[in-house]
Amino acid sequence: MEKEKIKFYKSKWFMWVCLILLPPIGIVLLWAFHKSLKKAVKIIFTIIFSFWCFILIAFANVDTSDIQSNSTTSTQQTTQSETLTTESATKATATNTEAATKPTTQTTTKSKLEKDGISFHISDVRNDVTGNWRIALIAENIQMRDYAVDYYNEYFKDDKEIHAIVNFNYNTTTKLSVVGDSIDVTVYEYVDKEEHDAKKLFSGKLLKEYFVNINTGEIEEIQ
Repeated sequence: MEKEKIKFYKSKWFMWVCLILLPPIGIVLLWAFHKSLKKAVKIIFTIIFSFWCFILIAFANVDTSDIQSNSTTSTQQTTQSETLTTESATKATATNTEAATKPTTQTTTKSKLEKDGISFHISDVRNDVTGNWRIALIAENIQMRDYAVDYYNEYFKDDKEIHAIVNFNYNTTTKLSVVGDSIDVTVYEYVDKEEHDAKKLFSGKLLKEYFVNINTGEIEEIQ
């Protein structure tokens, strides 16, 4: 007859595995399924592996406390780092605010237009096919040759632009255009309603023409 197969949980190897890894279960298996072992041997094994169980529990508690301690330390370090970062950001903001509120010792040179309180309202020219023409209407006692460089610096967005300044005080229309490093200032006699149509603009009699150097402001009259 074939030997009856022993169930794994009744085998000695399984008992020893449990005694080492899970002592309480191993002790139960020792007393329940291994009657061939002497009672004195079972008692000794029970004492030994009970002590071993306490050692495992003690190590488990130490590891848990270490993990908790490391987690607490890491959290504290993170909090301290965030606090330092916040303090640094606050100090930087305060420094920038202080620097922004301090009065500057540098003085900005005002243009002649600003000094004389003259400003221009620039608009596009009707029926302009180039897209580069601009126009401004004034009634001031000024000569555009004297303000050409300041006007160029403030109102020209591209050197391709051509600006018309209609001055109703003098009944003139002045054309400003860039030629090399100079501004061509050409003064025409105003033609009625020329400001409303690019086809009529600059159609009046030529009165004067000047070249004004953009870098030096030197004015040269063209004869």
